[in-house]
Amino acid sequence: MRSIDRSKRIARRVDVRVGANLAVLFAPLVGVVLFGLHLFSANELLELTMGELDERLDQMASAWKEVDAERRETMWSVLTEQLARDGGGFSVRDQAGDVLVAGGSRSDAAATSQGWRWLQPVGIGAGEDLIASRRLAPGRTATIWISSDRFVQERDELLFGFWLSLAIGVGLVTIVALPATRRALAPLREATRVAESIEPARLGARLATRGTRDDVDRHALAVNQLLDQIESGLARITSFSHEVAHELRTPVHRIASATELWLLEHPEEDPSTATIEEIHRTAEQIARLVEGLLLLARGEGDQLGPRMQEIDASELCETLREIYGPACEEAGIRFEVECRVGRVRADVALMLRALGNLLDNARRHVPAGGFIRLRATTDAVEPDFVAFEVEDSGAGIPIAEWTRVFDRFARTDDSDRSGLGLGLPISRAILRAHGGDVELREGSCPEAGARFVARWPRGAS
Repeated sequence: MRSIDRSKRIARRVDVRVGANLAVLFAPLVGVVLFGLHLFSANELLELTMGELDERLDQMASAWKEVDAERRETMWSVLTEQLARDGGGFSVRDQAGDVLVAGGSRSDAAATSQGWRWLQPVGIGAGEDLIASRRLAPGRTATIWISSDRFVQERDELLFGFWLSLAIGVGLVTIVALPATRRALAPLREATRVAESIEPARLGARLATRGTRDDVDRHALAVNQLLDQIESGLARITSFSHEVAHELRTPVHRIASATELWLLEHPEEDPSTATIEEIHRTAEQIARLVEGLLLLARGEGDQLGPRMQEIDASELCETLREIYGPACEEAGIRFEVECRVGRVRADVALMLRALGNLLDNARRHVPAGGFIRLRATTDAVEPDFVAFEVEDSGAGIPIAEWTRVFDRFARTDDSDRSGLGLGLPISRAILRAHGGDVELREGSCPEAGARFVARWPRGAS
């Protein structure tokens, strides 16, 4: 089944289809040329055969004129043997049609296919005769014939050769057309490569133009114009988001500070305390949201600027254990940490935040009695990368949601409103600033739910 699907995919490829179309267009043209050559060759072969019959007619004329009866009889015998080998014969008839002399394997000739002169060689079939006649003397006509079998065999051999040439020619055209088409499509493949390399944080790449003003150039210009518009629009959106978040940060911090100060100065029995506490919690939540939006804006603008330093991976793991271990223990969640790598380069503060977001996400979805596992290993696909895995025993995430979970404010569980929906996008922005990424993969064991893998180059610069 896979081989059939693979064959269908190959058949739908542009280069294969172009090569096949060229072969289909080439086949009739070459077929007409080869058929013309076949007709020419068949006519030449027929003329050569008829020329042999003319030579035999010359022998008959010589025998007819021979005075010596014994010698004439010998000449008739020789001619009879020659024609018998070719399945033919000869006769000399008078004006009334009576046979005067005859010889050969048969006493009379079979019918011969008639038709337009150039097409006649094609119509001659096996079992027919090729016939020639000549007037030897007044009232005396010589007729000679041979079987067409030898002619038909040689003609069919020529036809087979032409069909073989056609098949080879079409095959060669197809073989040559495939690389030629791939070469012609090279600009399109390059355009695809450039388009695949474009990311929200790196929209400066553009498709190359060759100045030919052909369809490929017009396509590249249209895509470049579209990229210009997208880059300009995203720049305005990013700038707006950054400015709004920046402007909100100060008043939100003022609200949080003012409410915190009020709570310190007033007793818990004050009737307004509950309201002020709710305002304070909301202000802190908005402050985290603003900080997250600012960080994402810097990440999308390629302005995170990680301050890289070399650190032992076990120190990162131990710090995360100290931060999240007590909260997991209090919630009845088993928190496991395993480190199998040595030193790595990273911005420690940013990486702690990225990995912390993954652990926070796991903690919100694991019930009491479950587990969260933090494992640092060498990446199985790229040995130069380090991989920090955060795996939990929660309900997991449907495969259809694997891509969407990294969108801003995305939630796979509408009942969970404890997070802001920015943790995973922030983790991805930080990992990409390190030259890596965060991926969601299948669990490593049957009881596992979600498994996030944060990976980046071990020696990230």
